[in-house]
Amino acid sequence: MEVRFPMAISGTFLDRIVESVATAFSKQLQRSSHLASTRIAIGLAATMSLASVVSGCGGGGYAGGGIASTGRLFVRLNNISANEEGSEIVEFALAMSVWVAAVFLIMYVSFALYAAHFVANAAEVGARYASVRGSSWGSASCSSNPLDCAASSSDIASYIKNEVPAGISAGSLTVSTSWPGKTSSGATCDTVDGSNSPNCIVSVTVSYNFSFALSFISNSNRLFSSSAKTTIVR
Repeated sequence: MEVRFPMAISGTFLDRIVESVATAFSKQLQRSSHLASTRIAIGLAATMSLASVVSGCGGGGYAGGGIASTGRLFVRLNNISANEEGSEIVEFALAMSVWVAAVFLIMYVSFALYAAHFVANAAEVGARYASVRGSSWGSASCSSNPLDCAASSSDIASYIKNEVPAGISAGSLTVSTSWPGKTSSGATCDTVDGSNSPNCIVSVTVSYNFSFALSFISNSNRLFSSSAKTTIVR
């Protein structure tokens, strides 16, 4: 028994459908991801294959032409879906963004460690400076004779700020000095000549408000602080 369909599709009409489908898919590819467009291509090609069979069965032998048109559709859709032009630019932009972020993170951590190391060292240096400039020098001023003098809090702060290395802002540095009148063991020391007498301890605290140089990094301020104590020897 011969089966016939009620409508035949001419070869010219089917070619037009192929062109229309390919054009519509090309526009869809520009708006969709590559994977989604490939799925669309498979669905459209399967639809056109069915149309070609229907055409051949009902239209008096155009099955060969319909299959040929579907083949051309497969070729065109494959060429469109395989087009990856511009993908390298997107991949480069994503990779560069990650790389730049990593570079700035390394820079930030490095500068922070640099500042923290300076603060710890500055407190030690300030305490050593004060330990040899106690009350044994009487009232000699460090502004006129920085070697043989009795250092005050301002003298110690000036000494530390004058030793600030490159990359550290002296304006963000705070130095405080105290003479608690105690020995290193915690006992009360001889303060006849003042709390900065020999065998008494001196405590120097250095604080630095670290801020990263790039303004687009939010909450980049960090406060580093360090203290050092030592016994006054003269």
